[in-house]
Amino acid sequence: MRQSFLSRILNQSPKKRILRIRFIIILVAIVFVVAQFWLQNCPSKRLHPSSSRVSKLTSQEKQIIVKNLKLGVDWKEVNVPDSFHNATNKPKFFVYSAYFDTNEDFMRVIAITPSFSRQRFYCHLFDEEIQLFTTVPGIISTTKYGLGSTMKYSMAFILCHLDMNPNELETQSIIKKAKFTVISPFRKMPDSDLFTSNGTIASNLMSIPNPVYKGDEEPYKFVACVQPTFNFDRVEAFLEWVEFQKMMGVTHFAFYNMSIGPRVSCVMKSAAINAETPVTVLKWTPPINDETQLHTNGQIAQLNDCSFRYRGVSKYLVQLDLDEFIIPNPTFAKDYYQLVNVLNNAWRSMSRPGVIAVYQFPSAFFDPGFGYFQTSPAVATDKTRRFGINDLQLYRYVKRHDPINSSGYRSKLISIPWNVVEPGLHVLDEPVFNGYEYVVPQELGYIHHYRRFFDCGNNCSFIRQRIDTEAHFYVQELSRRMHNLAKKLEKECDLGSLKSNM
Repeated sequence: MRQSFLSRILNQSPKKRILRIRFIIILVAIVFVVAQFWLQNCPSKRLHPSSSRVSKLTSQEKQIIVKNLKLGVDWKEVNVPDSFHNATNKPKFFVYSAYFDTNEDFMRVIAITPSFSRQRFYCHLFDEEIQLFTTVPGIISTTKYGLGSTMKYSMAFILCHLDMNPNELETQSIIKKAKFTVISPFRKMPDSDLFTSNGTIASNLMSIPNPVYKGDEEPYKFVACVQPTFNFDRVEAFLEWVEFQKMMGVTHFAFYNMSIGPRVSCVMKSAAINAETPVTVLKWTPPINDETQLHTNGQIAQLNDCSFRYRGVSKYLVQLDLDEFIIPNPTFAKDYYQLVNVLNNAWRSMSRPGVIAVYQFPSAFFDPGFGYFQTSPAVATDKTRRFGINDLQLYRYVKRHDPINSSGYRSKLISIPWNVVEPGLHVLDEPVFNGYEYVVPQELGYIHHYRRFFDCGNNCSFIRQRIDTEAHFYVQELSRRMHNLAKKLEKECDLGSLKSNM
């Protein structure tokens, strides 16, 4: 029969033969496309092994789960079946949080994915009772910082297109109704993918904060967002940093906790700290611990999370590590409020287009190995305070390398969340349309970085240095504030010696 079929084709005229072959090719292509669509959107029981093992929960059982639901924030894996990949390549996908981007018709999910992955997902949206009401498609968008990555994994967004839902619900209706989301490679999602039989969450269920809209006044002017904190338990350095930020106008702190020590952890949770400036501590367990596969514990994902977490909540976001201080030149500004006003006026006077997205501050290292400030006898013999001026990094370390670092190298940012998509680590990665980066002249203020200066290797004697005491303008008031805070904290926490041990 096969020979007869082939002979009929071969005996036809060349024109008919070409048409017949073309038809066969098209038919095979259609079968292939349909098969791929079915595999991704109509998974069988083989792809959903849990569905046969978990009985369907009753409505009452669901209500009990919802009532007792306490969702912690941390990295969660998206379960992608092995059948989606070959035996030697089994990439993993992780999600952390989800936010409505009301500048666009997206829900943005903070994610870590294989670099340049084109895996397609579905974003399942649930109401406040965790009842699924719609599903929309989601695509991976690698962050701008990650686009240059040669590592196996990159930071990314999963963009859930709210204007492409299959039920044709209006975008605003979805945003108003959605309270939770689950990311899955499947369009259909049985209960077994969400709940286990013993009533626990079996998926990457994430809560979605209420949407915010541009034009509403933010409750905070400055929020300090600290990058993932690892093995940190120096109470004296922590108090110095926190009190200085409060002096500058920060009224809320967000810390991403990898492994904060017990003393600093107690201080963060204390009533003495939170009475004046609320502290939010978010768990941060990097899903990929190999720094050859993922850059610096997913630091860029943390910055993106903080930017969307505080969009509409804070007008400005201060992005720093605990050993970094933005020191305004007191001749022009004595805190962040005054500093951004000076910078905004300077921007307007230059008739620049667009809006400011981030203020980029250059930096300089004040390496403790460069030497100490010569303490005056009056300061050295001050026995009235447990923590004196001489214990402040801002007072002790006054030698830095000269000149300071060029723009973009170890710089840090104050961003305006409404004007950025990705704030970036040292430079602006992606602004909204018409957003720009303002490189701050060092004469107005720059980063004092109190840590080892690695650029000179093991011998910094040949590095050009200079004395810089500009931070001394702030130390008297800073010392007083720290002393008063330490007296309150001693009733709640073990503070240790509170003497600088750098």
